[in-house]
Amino acid sequence: MMSFITQLNTALGVLNFHIARSAKYLAGFLLALMVVMILAQVVFRYVLNDSLTWTEELSKFAMVWIACLVSPWAYREHLNVSIEMFHDALPVLPKRIAEIVITILIMLISGIFFVQSISFVAAGMTITAASVQVKLWFFYLCMPFAFGSLFLVGIERIIQQLSSPLIPHHGGTPKSPDSKQGAQ
Repeated sequence: MMSFITQLNTALGVLNFHIARSAKYLAGFLLALMVVMILAQVVFRYVLNDSLTWTEELSKFAMVWIACLVSPWAYREHLNVSIEMFHDALPVLPKRIAEIVITILIMLISGIFFVQSISFVAAGMTITAASVQVKLWFFYLCMPFAFGSLFLVGIERIIQQLSSPLIPHHGGTPKSPDSKQGAQ
């Protein structure tokens, strides 16, 4: 049974890695596109005295997409903003339990928001953006992606957390001063 769970988690890890990496690269492209749109807006407004109506709205959509696209990567790589002062002050067992509880809460919230975002996308099928003739569901698609991806990363993380001992064993011999770690 443990072998199946390990294989499942390995496959899920590969899937999450590729999703997160692809989304990160797409976010980088959107960031570059957003910078170009904002620069075009500045040039048109202050140099040519003619405002572009679509750049502001598309830049806002790009910014939201960027945040949604990088969220699974940031969560998977432990890059989210966190207050570690409380976490670091806990003894080992409560610290591990807190990590598991937080992962479960993130999965629960991501699952609820994923379901809600589906209906949000459906509602966007009837609304057209103000400055561009595009239905808003297209822009809202980033939300189910983000929450679904966060949920998948949460599954990967909870399997890792539950398959490792609650209190890690620190066996073995201490590092010698000659090791790379000790020499630095």
